[in-house]
Amino acid sequence: MRMLSLLASLLLASCLSWVSGFDEVSYRNLTDLKAETLIRLERCVEHKGATVADLPSYDALYIQTAKAREYELGKKANSDTAAQLAILTGEVKQIGDRLRAKSSLSETYCELKAKSVRKAFDIAISTEAGKQRR
Repeated sequence: MRMLSLLASLLLASCLSWVSGFDEVSYRNLTDLKAETLIRLERCVEHKGATVADLPSYDALYIQTAKAREYELGKKANSDTAAQLAILTGEVKQIGDRLRAKSSLSETYCELKAKSVRKAFDIAISTEAGKQRR
């Protein structure tokens, strides 16, 4: 019985190491980036669109999101959050790319992108929040 208990403990411990634990830095990066990205998109809606003058702020968001992704890639057993940040990095990059290509963003585009980005951030944040605190 003792051996079985030890075996079960070892198995459980090995399973837990397949997924990284909760990381306060990751959680803060995600929540900060969500707020900054949504504020920028809400301003776009309020101003009935965005112009190339807004490009530096979208590029800055892209850089911050890419940095957060690199942080996640550097952690062991963290493919879940890293994959979600890859999606978010792509979403944020699309905004700047579209603005560069079209010289403006419509109010409708910003509204739809805000919904998409909010959902993606919510998934990433809930994934990180659901991890075991160590």
